[in-house]
Amino acid sequence: MKPAAVFLDRDGVITPALPKDTYLTDESGIVFDPKVIEALKILVAKKIPLFIFSNQSCVGQGIISEERCNALHARIIKKLAERNIPIKDSRLCPHVDTDDCACRKPKPGMLLDLCKAHDLDPKRTAVIGDTERDVVAGEQAGAGCLILLHASWPTDPVPLRTIVVPTLLESIPLLLTHSYV
Repeated sequence: MKPAAVFLDRDGVITPALPKDTYLTDESGIVFDPKVIEALKILVAKKIPLFIFSNQSCVGQGIISEERCNALHARIIKKLAERNIPIKDSRLCPHVDTDDCACRKPKPGMLLDLCKAHDLDPKRTAVIGDTERDVVAGEQAGAGCLILLHASWPTDPVPLRTIVVPTLLESIPLLLTHSYV
């Protein structure tokens, strides 16, 4: 059974992971791995709506303006659309941890907001991320499937039902055969 929607983290899932404390600040950083594009096209072919949810603390830290961050994010979505990969909707959290907002992962605010806006039952959705924060947010939102893109089981705690695979492309068969109740 396929999921009703897939929620994808951005940096490290759709675009390459950046070194710690490094952020996407200009268009030269917008690149896509061909295998990521292949994986996303499989989901599009299965008519599964795709959503992005991403922490962007670079705004809260004053590294980049919220306007510039949003413009870069819009450019990513446009470049995906040019490859026939539509993103149905997205949310960015511009805050830092000390802001204690409801949207910053590992809190589920962005996911719950997207589910509410698009009348989605979280249990019928999948969350794919490259950090523990991503899958913990999915767990807290009640997502039916949690996938962590990681070379091995992470050292930080993750929900026990998390599926760990090294790449987005390798996650697709698991995502499509997962049971969504």
